[in-house]
Amino acid sequence: MATIRDVAQAAGVSVATVSRALNGYPDVSDETRRRIVELARRLNYRPSAAARTLVTRRSYLIGVCLFHHPSQPALTHPFFQKVIVGFHRLVEAQGYDILLFAHADAQPEGTGAAAGPDPGPAPVPGGGAPPGTQALDRRPDRLAGAGPRPTVPAPPAAPAHGADAPSAAGPPARAPRPGAGGARGPARGGSRGSYLKRCQQHRVDGVVLMGTDPDAPGIRELAGSGLPCMAVDLDLVGPRAGYVMSDNVGGAALAVRHLFSLGHRRIAIINGEFNTRPGRDRFIGYRQELARLGLPYRMEYVTQGDFYFDSGYRAMERLLSLPEPPTAVFATSDLMAMGAIKAAQERGLRIGRDLAVVGFDDIDLAALVHPALTTVAQDMEGLGVAAARALLRLIDDPAAAPPAITLPVRLVVRQSCGAPAASGNPTAPQA
Repeated sequence: MATIRDVAQAAGVSVATVSRALNGYPDVSDETRRRIVELARRLNYRPSAAARTLVTRRSYLIGVCLFHHPSQPALTHPFFQKVIVGFHRLVEAQGYDILLFAHADAQPEGTGAAAGPDPGPAPVPGGGAPPGTQALDRRPDRLAGAGPRPTVPAPPAAPAHGADAPSAAGPPARAPRPGAGGARGPARGGSRGSYLKRCQQHRVDGVVLMGTDPDAPGIRELAGSGLPCMAVDLDLVGPRAGYVMSDNVGGAALAVRHLFSLGHRRIAIINGEFNTRPGRDRFIGYRQELARLGLPYRMEYVTQGDFYFDSGYRAMERLLSLPEPPTAVFATSDLMAMGAIKAAQERGLRIGRDLAVVGFDDIDLAALVHPALTTVAQDMEGLGVAAARALLRLIDDPAAAPPAITLPVRLVVRQSCGAPAASGNPTAPQA
């Protein structure tokens, strides 16, 4: 295998000049750099990673922090798979490798797992949380907008139907379910050290985070450390920490508006974890669009899942057991929508005729199930690409401001609502 000395000899320059040319130093002329790069390619020269680290003081490693519960590893979810594909494609083209930190999700003390199969418990009289759960400040009754999260002594009474601001009490808080990144506290990662320490031990140049709670102490420490950070679907804020996410509020509004346009007035939601940013924002979009269309907010039509198939199935069973079940359901992930469809079909309902279902994500399976799923499409690979591009800029430029990026979404109309597929699918308007 060719060495740097072979390249230097072929180019008629010093070893130091070859090193500086290949590592992007500005004191090498463009003509010399092009000649050295071409000779390196022709000789199949590959720089030593260790040597490159010594010269550039970079590891060319980027950490990918992905949080999961052992029973539902996040890597099995199509959303995370697509995001990582997009992220890896861009950073690899820039000479970086990725190092996966797959933290196990553990619940902190004092927070029990919700008992029973019901994904959306009925409200507790007085507005409190069910026994054995921790009251969170992210309950749906407080998700009328994207402002600061207040400390909540008790939920207010529901407003009259058609109220302009959706601030009625919703289902009580639930303990985090497996597969969500909502558990707080330092339990994740166990004895292997904090997120920041692990990043420092492996000398990563930057880190991208997915599937965790931005308020967890270890995440706050990482965001405030000065290490370049980008988060996907987390509103992470720090001196060198930014985030990218889809327009979840606008996407939920698209789904509700589409169902309304088809004549539905009893529209339920199977929401993801309320203690995640997508879960909160998609619920906000649902509430706000109901209010805009003059439809009543019905607490019994709000169920909670965990973005996975089984929770959608259980939520649909609960909705169909109501005295007046909904005629349409917006599930805030495609996997939950598919679980809901299975539950409805097992009861003899015809999807698209007796019941309309809309999902969110547009995973590959959405077009393959029967009937094909109408869904809000987010650019999952695009989220990864945007996170990678922003993170590389933070790594390259210490003065760069950390960005807050929102990608547009669009409605993909298929057969699960009974509407004919549209050639031009609407896009959520950008703020």
